[in-house]
Amino acid sequence: MLALSFASAILTGAVLLCLPFSTASPISFIDALFTSTSAVCVTGLVVVDTGTKYTLIGQCIVLILIQLGGLGIMTFSTLAVIYMGGSISFKFHLALREALNRLSVANIIKIVKMIFLITVIIETIGAVILTIRWAGDFPFLKALYLAVFHSISAFCNAGFSPFRDSLIKYYNDPLIVISFSSLIILGGIGFTVLIELTEYRHTKKLSLHSKVALTTTALLILGGTIGILVVESFYNSPIYQNKSFWDMLQISFFQSVTSRTAGFNTINIATMSTASLFLIIILMFIGASPGSTGGGIKTTTFGALMASLWAIARGRRDVQFFRRRIPNELLLRAYTIALIYFGLVASSTLLMLCAKDFGLLNSLFEVVSAAGTVGLSTGITPQLTTAQKVFIIFTMFCGRVGPLTIAMVFITTSRKETFRMPEENILIG
Repeated sequence: MLALSFASAILTGAVLLCLPFSTASPISFIDALFTSTSAVCVTGLVVVDTGTKYTLIGQCIVLILIQLGGLGIMTFSTLAVIYMGGSISFKFHLALREALNRLSVANIIKIVKMIFLITVIIETIGAVILTIRWAGDFPFLKALYLAVFHSISAFCNAGFSPFRDSLIKYYNDPLIVISFSSLIILGGIGFTVLIELTEYRHTKKLSLHSKVALTTTALLILGGTIGILVVESFYNSPIYQNKSFWDMLQISFFQSVTSRTAGFNTINIATMSTASLFLIIILMFIGASPGSTGGGIKTTTFGALMASLWAIARGRRDVQFFRRRIPNELLLRAYTIALIYFGLVASSTLLMLCAKDFGLLNSLFEVVSAAGTVGLSTGITPQLTTAQKVFIIFTMFCGRVGPLTIAMVFITTSRKETFRMPEENILIG
């Protein structure tokens, strides 16, 4: 149900984007499919410029697809059924639980309503702030449209922008940098965390999940900011030339935030050093938190893997977080997700290189950006061959729905085991 809901939205969006009222000039179906997939999967990779190739109607279609993909088609389906007076089956409850990365179906309908309300509030606040900022640069209606488009795109971690050069001309604008960064972070920490934060005044507690997600997110943002700042300064990068330390800090911070799944940029990514590009690849691979609008293996998965390595290195029997023991089943799931993502990235990169060689770094960057539903690119996206577009479309779809979900679609569930095989050791390492 989860995979089919996204696939249906993508195909519908592709058909709509092919129609004459959506484009300023004719567009191929593969390009429309690429754009629709990128929008529904909240990625942001584009083969044609959104602001010039699509009409206002076409851009609105892209925006609707972003909102559907960010919150999840099943979330909107649930709201529609509820407000039409229908009932939700238990099977749909289970699918909805999986879509929202919940541990149980308890209060799932209430949670869906809260997710929708939180989204409306955050996106509205973002749109108001951006409207005020752009009102002096554009006519009011255009400023309002740009503000709404970017607020939804940022909160959904999509990275789409009607501006040809994304946010490059605003690299030293504190209001733009802080507004977009806040929207991206709030959209990427996950709705479970957002709900617990809104209720914290009454409950005075956070779940282990929220603590791990918030801690890992903060460390990744801080580490990414320092890493990019140090590396680009060491290589005397052109992105820092004739810029103050404050401007350099804003650029590094924003790129650290957006690299984990949003896809906006305030600099030309292609001009960054190889070391910084590799650091961004790592951030894109990790991604956002579970139950969020972002992709990647997720912050909690990365945190569980690091905690597991730390426990093994110190000879501990249990993996612990904040004085709580992590079940082995969750650790096994974390390793499985990381390995499937690695396999997806490796196979897609190999296929990309076979179709047309843009160089290992450029191809790997593009694939990880697609798998992590990020949207950053070194500039090769418009030059992709038809075969490479198909590979990237599939990678974006797997990255948004989740490789584990895709695997479950094609692998038949085995019967419950009634016995276990004898245990024997093998040599490891």
